[in-house]
Amino acid sequence: LIHFIKRSEMLVLLSFLVIFSSSVIDAAPVLFIIQTQPGTFHQGLAQTTRSNILKQWSMVAKSMEPPEIILTTELGEQSDFAWTYFPFIPDIAQKLEDDPKLDYVGILRETTDLNLGALGQYVQSSLGKINPKEESLFYGKGLKDEEPTIVHDFHQNTEEETIMYPDPEAGIFLSRHLVLELNKVLPVHKDFSIDPEYQLAEILLKELGVKLTHVANLCSKSPKASESCITQPRIKDYKCLKSKEVKATLDLLNSLEVYVSTVQKFHQTRVTKILETYADLLPQAQYISDIEEEISPGIKTKVLPYTVNTENGHCNKTRTMIDSFIESGKPWLLILDDDTVLSPARLAQLLSCYDGTEEPIILGQRYGYSVTEGKGYNYVTGGGGKIINRMAAIELTTLQDGCGCPKADTPEDMHIFGICARKAGIPITHSHRMFQARPPDYPFSMISPRKPISFHKHWEIDPVEVYYQWFKRADDYLRDGKNEIPTSKDEL
Repeated sequence: LIHFIKRSEMLVLLSFLVIFSSSVIDAAPVLFIIQTQPGTFHQGLAQTTRSNILKQWSMVAKSMEPPEIILTTELGEQSDFAWTYFPFIPDIAQKLEDDPKLDYVGILRETTDLNLGALGQYVQSSLGKINPKEESLFYGKGLKDEEPTIVHDFHQNTEEETIMYPDPEAGIFLSRHLVLELNKVLPVHKDFSIDPEYQLAEILLKELGVKLTHVANLCSKSPKASESCITQPRIKDYKCLKSKEVKATLDLLNSLEVYVSTVQKFHQTRVTKILETYADLLPQAQYISDIEEEISPGIKTKVLPYTVNTENGHCNKTRTMIDSFIESGKPWLLILDDDTVLSPARLAQLLSCYDGTEEPIILGQRYGYSVTEGKGYNYVTGGGGKIINRMAAIELTTLQDGCGCPKADTPEDMHIFGICARKAGIPITHSHRMFQARPPDYPFSMISPRKPISFHKHWEIDPVEVYYQWFKRADDYLRDGKNEIPTSKDEL
């Protein structure tokens, strides 16, 4: 376990803590924020991370009070938007003002384990070289775009301005001075929040002239034997069905009501790619189109009653899908685009972590509209897949207005899975493994350790090649009835 501290690391940590301690019982010099989500499953993950830190602290820091560790779900009104960082900065800045001994803020994900011994080693190596009370310090595992990407508004890195941003799975550390300076330039207005770590790095660079300092020991995957990671994510925590549980995985997949949204002009160019890749693992999938047509032997498209097909924004069509799902009696609905590339096996392994009978769940890749100022709403962007359980579907459709569409072509992700969800009090559950864009739109070193579940778009890529590269190996154990084929550390 990452929270196991070697003897050498423990001695370093003790000396690190003694340096910061000026009395018998002193305050911890760091405040931790754990970014988590509502719901039994996610709260359990965050509590494990909190407990791991406190257990280590109790082992070596008996002369110092344990650090304050705040879950973002404990932040009251700002908790829904804390994933974008900016909404909770004023509260954190106030805590720093109230406690002058706090030098750093560490921001961890709900499954990011922290090795206090390794952290102590890093801090001791920096003593005398930096002053967190007077310097704006921004630490993380650095990522950067090799080419312009739609995810970052096609920003072009240059020699004069390259935006390096942190991988949140490896943790982010901010100095006291930086937090207080950032608070002075708030609020930050962004219409859309897509990649909050990139937006954070962009604001710090453009408003305060602060660049990210890359720390190699902040890890986004399991370290090699020779490495001593300060942090590393517990990616297996999001896999609640083991690879040997073939029957249980197939049973879960068979319990899904699956709709693939398409139109005639894409039947032969897009839907056929699904049939070449993952369709055999979702044989119950219905291809919802604007015309009934046989695409291949035994595979026909379907037109749902009262559906209005539109070029853009598919609110009416999606709302009709939800009605059809409720009538099906099934527990889960999965809506895919006809250009979504998916691993059904990995989806089932994630979905098994949730009890769909206890709480309403809307799951997918979360975006936000006007959320950096602590208002607006979160929503599930559709390309990587949208998942909703029966309880959530019923709550949406029983709103006073029935979650009716303003227009047939209103964007369905923002209206149904955003505005209506907020009205119904249903939180948007984010999966950092479901992606709205293509693999080349993200740094390889970021997406590979996460074991992606889905990608979106066929533009300038071969979706069959994407499936074979990223997903086929993960899915084949379901086809073979065998355990998932083990991969080397360098493979996907």
